[in-house]
Amino acid sequence: MMLDDDDPLWEQHSGGIGHRGVEWGADDGALAEALYAPLPESTQFIFDLMMDRPGERLTSDWIAAEMSRRRAVGDREADRRSVSTSLSPVSGPHKVSGRRLPFYWWRGADGGASWYAMKPVVARLFREARQNTGPGHTEPSGGDWSNSEVRAAVDDYLAMLTAEMTGQRYSKAEHRR
Repeated sequence: MMLDDDDPLWEQHSGGIGHRGVEWGADDGALAEALYAPLPESTQFIFDLMMDRPGERLTSDWIAAEMSRRRAVGDREADRRSVSTSLSPVSGPHKVSGRRLPFYWWRGADGGASWYAMKPVVARLFREARQNTGPGHTEPSGGDWSNSEVRAAVDDYLAMLTAEMTGQRYSKAEHRR
């Protein structure tokens, strides 16, 4: 089943508090790069599956089979629990980004497999992030910012945002320096 960006099924997810707040948008490329690039390989692998099948609901059993087939979890066979475990590293960075989780999930009925999906607009954003941070990507030359410069600026911004959200004192002037 393919869902478009405004399908009402997105709001029937089981994701809880992680899906409250601001949705990812076209101007969030640097945030998407900052979230995607440092993720563990198994987490990126699941993101890649969802990004490459935008709006398609993928079962945790199918994702686990793909993980095992490609050995995205090392030497062991993946199972349903491997999917949610592999996605857990997204929790902290998504909170710092100020955006909701980039993927949705629905609990399976009667202990059945859960479903995972990424909205088409979000999948497009993260495909660009993957392209801009993946192996073989070359840094731009000339007046453009390099990926490392963008990443450093976003990391610094997210550090200030985190400090502000947690009531910690910080100095914008010191961050600029």
